[in-house]
Amino acid sequence: MKLKQSINEAEKVELDSLDSKKQNQIKSIQRHVGGKLDRDSIFDGVHGVIVNFDVNTRMGRLSVNQLKGLVKNKIRWVEVHSQDNIISVGI
Repeated sequence: MKLKQSINEAEKVELDSLDSKKQNQIKSIQRHVGGKLDRDSIFDGVHGVIVNFDVNTRMGRLSVNQLKGLVKNKIRWVEVHSQDNIISVGI
């Protein structure tokens, strides 16, 4: 059986292409997790927007204040990649 269409789960987008509300949400999340926004790692897809942040040190855990800030920004999920020094956030 041959499929006529393929489904893109997510595609890379620029921060500036997102609406101002999402941009502000991403900037606020960045303040809470620290690190640098990886502008090449913003994806928009069927599961929402996924953003990766590069952090300077290996992180195994988030602090209480970081978690409160993330919850305040109504994230969907957070994943800490401690070996790669990356925090991924789904919004």
